[in-house]
Amino acid sequence: LWKKSMKDYAKTLRRFYDFEGISTRDFKCPKRDECELGVFPRKIHRISEAHVGTRYGHTVRIVVLTNDTGHKPFDMNNRRKEIEYLDTLEPREVSRHMTAIESIVRRLLDETIALPTPVHSYYGICTIANCMVARDGMDIVPTVLYNNCLEYLENELFLLEPHLIVSQGSLASSALGIMQEIDTETLCAICDGYADESQDEIDKSLKLAKKYLRVFKYKNGALSYVINVPHPTEINGRWEEFHKNEMFSITALANKLIYPNAYYTIPRPIPF
Repeated sequence: LWKKSMKDYAKTLRRFYDFEGISTRDFKCPKRDECELGVFPRKIHRISEAHVGTRYGHTVRIVVLTNDTGHKPFDMNNRRKEIEYLDTLEPREVSRHMTAIESIVRRLLDETIALPTPVHSYYGICTIANCMVARDGMDIVPTVLYNNCLEYLENELFLLEPHLIVSQGSLASSALGIMQEIDTETLCAICDGYADESQDEIDKSLKLAKKYLRVFKYKNGALSYVINVPHPTEINGRWEEFHKNEMFSITALANKLIYPNAYYTIPRPIPF
């Protein structure tokens, strides 16, 4: 199941960035003029590459999909250092966004790593728009940037071969386009995992799975499972509600999808 290391994935992404002209070290994106016109009078002033954790590929491959690039233009090496440095900080020193990523990834990795192992080195992050226009803090960039980055995004995800994509918020979810619902047979199999569960609890699990879990299909037919979660910076309290009432259950259900034979045989296609 685990065949490649972080270095393998990073090298493949580096070749892709260089070929497309979207690397931080030599940015020659063919869509730059169109994007700069779309953000005028502001200017595009930074680009960040994907985060590929040092231990990405050691266990189940999880990629977080978000619309945040961070505050600085980072290549993969420096972005990795910045994100993995968070494991050395106190919780109060870490942003709300990265704390949320850590909490859900930790739940998804419970099957393979012992607590309290730091988790920021085990996953990847892709952003739906790599270029940003805000000079201080975060900003929602004009639609043209998101639209022009879409073709690069699918290739980034495809090259990282994630078993599970954690899609944060509506912008990230929409970037994946129309996703497939997981077939009822598979959902029933993962929801009916414990013999002592009542039918009412099984029905609740099935409703939760239908709400949050999807399948993303690549152009070549490969698949990644997707869990759509609220963005942690949303001001309507959806993340807090999800974290308190639903995250434990939905990550348990997602684990049954992404860990082959961890519980029992599920009739499903295996991604990649």
